[in-house]
Amino acid sequence: MLYDLLVIGAGPAGLAGAIAAAESWEAASRGMSERSPDRSRIAILEKNEEPGRKLLLSGSGQCNVTHAGPIADFLNHYGEHARFVKPALYHWTNAEQVAWLQRLGVVTTVTSGGKVFPRSLSAEEIRNALLREARRLGIDCQCGRSVQRIERDFDGIFHLMTSTDPDTSAADIADTTDIATTDAAFHAEAVVGEYSARCVLLATGGMTYPVTGTTGDGYRFAEQLGHTLVPPRVALAPLVIRDWTTVRGYSNRKIPPEFSAEVSLENVTNKRREAAGSGETDGDLFRGNPPYGNESHGESRGDESRRKSETWRDCAGISLSAVRVSVAKCERFPKGLSRVGDLLWTHRGLSGPVILDMSRYLMAGDTLEVSFVPAALFGNPAALETFLQTEISRHKESVRNLLARMEIPLRLIRVLLAQHQIPGELPTSQMDRKLRKRLVTAILATRFEIAAMGKRTEAMVTCGGVALDEVNRNTMESRRVPRLFFAGEVLDVDGDCGGYNLQFAFSSGKLAGYHCWRHIE
Repeated sequence: MLYDLLVIGAGPAGLAGAIAAAESWEAASRGMSERSPDRSRIAILEKNEEPGRKLLLSGSGQCNVTHAGPIADFLNHYGEHARFVKPALYHWTNAEQVAWLQRLGVVTTVTSGGKVFPRSLSAEEIRNALLREARRLGIDCQCGRSVQRIERDFDGIFHLMTSTDPDTSAADIADTTDIATTDAAFHAEAVVGEYSARCVLLATGGMTYPVTGTTGDGYRFAEQLGHTLVPPRVALAPLVIRDWTTVRGYSNRKIPPEFSAEVSLENVTNKRREAAGSGETDGDLFRGNPPYGNESHGESRGDESRRKSETWRDCAGISLSAVRVSVAKCERFPKGLSRVGDLLWTHRGLSGPVILDMSRYLMAGDTLEVSFVPAALFGNPAALETFLQTEISRHKESVRNLLARMEIPLRLIRVLLAQHQIPGELPTSQMDRKLRKRLVTAILATRFEIAAMGKRTEAMVTCGGVALDEVNRNTMESRRVPRLFFAGEVLDVDGDCGGYNLQFAFSSGKLAGYHCWRHIE
């Protein structure tokens, strides 16, 4: 049987692509006296035993399908790839995504932070709605079919070989088939079945969270066709920090002034509460292995005195809202990089939205500078020192109590002061100028060296993939192999937390599916 379109991967990008192609044919066939059964043969080949496994785990199973706001604002959330993603995002916007889901029976809700979820907070509802629509359109979704090799013959027809064993390698079955190939060859090998198609859409995802089936298969297929890969690596990943269980000395690194503010302790408290209430914190993407969580950072003084925390590891589970994290320089930003967001301490290092969003630019050996107070209040060490002087003149208290009144969690205070060799019980009135500067550095620029990036099993998405200059951004079609299309995470595109990656998966799939149909109409 010759298919019009074979989609590899039944994730959001693959389902969206297949549905878009079928919807386009359905719309074009309206008004025809007869519909040819040979013109809409679309199938999805999925290696897992069920479709959409990673989608089911997204957003802790709640599925953050997109983000609210103007679609133009999305372009700032894909790193340096704004130009490439723009046609797909404008072809299928977040508003169209929400309206489409509603037509499919999924009512959505928007959080105070702008994230869009199904009102049921169930990723399964999203997956089931997509599958119902695929069935209605006659799309054949075949699970348990692991594509192993893809070839393209002299007539431009793609031949895909599949195995029922997702772990079967091409090398294991290389002698079981005999299909002529060309220099344009596009390989996918199989023991059980052979499929042929006019068009192929690669929507295999990346390489992170491999338990869901995203093991980098699409990269292998793309390379076999002659496509170039940007080396894949983890993104939206937590960080492992060096010397996480030891106490180190403080840094005297100077902080360049960014802005100043006249503040009071009341403002600190209010700003902390505003930051915490401005939007929800991102839940971990995957149930059972959270790269990010949100545990309350409050503690009583009695708890603090009993814990006797001495290392950063003891602070696991504590989070801070709207703090600044900076790196003086990194490979992709030689002049430095700075972001503001929520930060989480883990048993091995740092996580939270601000870390996850920065991780695509970081690597082992980079050094972060972390602030412990809201960035909106203290971006300038001079402003913080003035604030400290004012508070010291008003109150007779210890350094530890001063920081506690600034709403820094008590466990963090103990370790922070130990790391910077500042006596916590010292009366603030006895602090000289040198010690105040040391405290300012501790609060605004404590340094952490990255020992390693989070593992593939922890990272949410993949950074890297099929090189974008080899793909037509207006159609998602390969510039090297006619009628080969790409969608979603297999491309060198990764977005921030907050629904941006799922939006690109749907948008790129919709754009690719539409242009697949134009090839076969």
